[in-house]
Amino acid sequence: MIFSSNTRLNAALLALLSSLLLSACSSQQVASTQAIQKKAAKHAEKRVLSPQEAIDLADAELAAVADENLAFFSPLHLAQAKQSLDKAKQLAMKPVAGKPNGPIEYALSARELIKKGLANKADVLVYIKEAIAHKRMLQKLNAPETFPERYQSILFEFSKLIKLIEEGEPNEALNRQGTLRDKMYALEIDSLIHIHLSEAIQILGQAEANDAERYAPASFYNAEHQIASTDNYIRTSYRDRKGIEKSGNSALLLAKTAHEIGIASKKIMNLDSPEAEQYVIGEITRLQGYHAQLGRETLPPQSIDRSAIDVKLAIKHFNDESKKLESKLNGLEIELKRYTDVSTMGFGESPAGSVMVLETLKKKEISDEPLLNKDEQGFDDIEFVEE
Repeated sequence: MIFSSNTRLNAALLALLSSLLLSACSSQQVASTQAIQKKAAKHAEKRVLSPQEAIDLADAELAAVADENLAFFSPLHLAQAKQSLDKAKQLAMKPVAGKPNGPIEYALSARELIKKGLANKADVLVYIKEAIAHKRMLQKLNAPETFPERYQSILFEFSKLIKLIEEGEPNEALNRQGTLRDKMYALEIDSLIHIHLSEAIQILGQAEANDAERYAPASFYNAEHQIASTDNYIRTSYRDRKGIEKSGNSALLLAKTAHEIGIASKKIMNLDSPEAEQYVIGEITRLQGYHAQLGRETLPPQSIDRSAIDVKLAIKHFNDESKKLESKLNGLEIELKRYTDVSTMGFGESPAGSVMVLETLKKKEISDEPLLNKDEQGFDDIEFVEE
């Protein structure tokens, strides 16, 4: 398999950066190294834990912070913690005379370095928070994939600032943050140019290779000018994302237009007389077809421009008629709705809401009939006799 020169360069650069980081870590130490070692030695003398228990705890704590990205936020703390844990395991396997508590001491140092590494991460997020936020923005713009060498260089600058904080010099890290941010701004701008102009530049390059500058000069100039204008706008207003997107879309459209017009223009200009005649006949025939589909009569012999105007007028007439029909249809639908929404009832029937309820008499009112005289009888007192 053959690799490109860019791929080989990227691999070489990454290897170089990794070696630089490793060598730097080996020669640098966190500010509290001596204090951590003294504290660990003092606790190791108490032998509260066995060597294996101390090592197991350090292993577990190292695994627990795997998602904290200490390799970025606290590289010195993490490197020293791993070195201390490795040393603890070595002494546990091969004890050294005069260091009976060595495994415990180094395991405790590793645990303390992990704890301090987490605290250092919190400090980094405070001291260089602007740079950290800018880094996330670059990741959203796919800068690591588009410009891997430059992004790795920025990460290397980050590591130098973070190590200054680990070494107890946060103010110096703050002072040097400006240089890092300048590189990040430049990478942000180039990432935006790549996102919003790379396709337009590629298409205009294809148009230029096809002689669009000669066969479609106005279209080619418009696209070229818009690309240059967008490039300049990105460099001066790189945080106006909506404006950049709009300008980039315009550049892409003009580039595609220049490319397509250049192809068509070149084809026409290279036609001989019979080919030119057939081209004109084909265009007129196509316009005749459009005219017929709109229900219009056959176009008379005339220029392509005149035929195009007639087709345009026919389309306008068709649209006007369609709008009139649509308006009539909407009116019919409204009228139909009026009828379908009416409730029908039988003749002589009263709506339920208009039913009258007769007032009923109370029990007392029913029994309040007038008293009869002695010589009068009530209806219930009449005796029926059989004749």
